[in-house]
Amino acid sequence: MIDLLHLGQGPRPDLMQRDLEQQQEVHRRVAADASKHHLATLAAKDKVAEETKADHKDIVAMILALFRVLLPWILGAIAIFFVVIFLITRI
Repeated sequence: MIDLLHLGQGPRPDLMQRDLEQQQEVHRRVAADASKHHLATLAAKDKVAEETKADHKDIVAMILALFRVLLPWILGAIAIFFVVIFLITRI
């Protein structure tokens, strides 16, 4: 807070000390709030990580589902490639 009664005067050590203490208190509060927020964020991330932890059966199921989706496209691309190569070599 600005003290308007002391405007125009030179720097007074007592006022400078008081301002310094106020700034340090503000910095301490901000640091404490930031550390609380950081700890809360870490706790939330740990909780989400525990809830979304996949076991081996889930991973195998995802791999199999991926193969079921992509395998026809891969086989189709290979078949088209061989047909094109066959036609290029015969014509």
